[in-house]
Amino acid sequence: MFRFLGFVPVLIACAALPACASLPRGAGSPAMILETARAQGSGISVIPVTRRNVAQLNGRAGGGRLAHGWLAGGAPDPAGTIRPGDRLNVAIWDTATDTLLTETGAKSALLTGLEVDAGGRIAVPYAGRIGVGGDSVERARATILESLAPSMPTAEVQLQRLPGRLTSVSLVSGVPQPGSVPLEAAGLSTLGLISQGGGISTGLRHPVVRVMRGDGVYETWAEDLLAGRSADAWLRGGDRVMVVEDERSFTAIGATGTEQVVPFDESEITAMTALAMAGGLNESRADLKGILVLRGAPAAAPGQGEGDAIYVLDLTGADGLFAARAFGIRPGDTVMATESPVVSAQTVLGLAGLLLRTGTAAGVSP
Repeated sequence: MFRFLGFVPVLIACAALPACASLPRGAGSPAMILETARAQGSGISVIPVTRRNVAQLNGRAGGGRLAHGWLAGGAPDPAGTIRPGDRLNVAIWDTATDTLLTETGAKSALLTGLEVDAGGRIAVPYAGRIGVGGDSVERARATILESLAPSMPTAEVQLQRLPGRLTSVSLVSGVPQPGSVPLEAAGLSTLGLISQGGGISTGLRHPVVRVMRGDGVYETWAEDLLAGRSADAWLRGGDRVMVVEDERSFTAIGATGTEQVVPFDESEITAMTALAMAGGLNESRADLKGILVLRGAPAAAPGQGEGDAIYVLDLTGADGLFAARAFGIRPGDTVMATESPVVSAQTVLGLAGLLLRTGTAAGVSP
């Protein structure tokens, strides 16, 4: 009759034994994870985070930095400057009776649609290839005239510029009214272009302003641009500007309010902020001494080589709490709230209670 009750002390004792670590659980315990990480040859660094070392640990490339830098302020790009892709209409007048370019009896020759090549040059008969890229219309007219002087000393030149693709900028995305915008005579800045597109769309989460110029890519946070912390850079013909959402994220797992991929909503996120974004800690499961941040190579800590690293935060004391408020989360990090050993004991006691209830229902008596 006492056989069933004999199982209960065994189950209760099991709650205090490491062997019971194999019981089903929602998250690993700190001891389980860190023991395997510290094993010889694992290639994983285990680094406690404290107020003393948090500044050093944050000293490497921060999570608040974008993959590409931003443009310098510079000077406006004048709209009247001749650029590759423009087309020029050149009218050449000559009072000489025997001119090379005009037909018999005509006093002028019109050369239409002369395209400025990638090197900034145009081809003019009897003058060869003339460099006009970067010149104003007046300066280019004088250059053509000088080139014609040896063969047509009495010639006069009139010049008309037809702007090409590289004299406008494209607003691609992230605004209510995207499109191509011609460069103004006084130049056009990044914020000026965005305002012409109707401003940044309200639905974008933590937007990033990105400028593509030739083969180069330049980025800054929209909030920094609006606040004046980043230069309101002048645009050049051919620039492509887009406003996109912040693409960075971290993963929250374990005894947190939610287990999911969490997008960054600020340029800098600390471990404490990350826990809040993940729904906080599960009060009945989380081990406050075992908040782990898993970071893959090559973003290892200074002095820890270039392997994977686990950063350990202890939220049971003031030092650990303040360290968590300062420790920066990087894109791709995994923030894990480990499970308290008490949960295993509760699981075993729950199993014991279930067996007692099952035995009573089956008619087992002392």
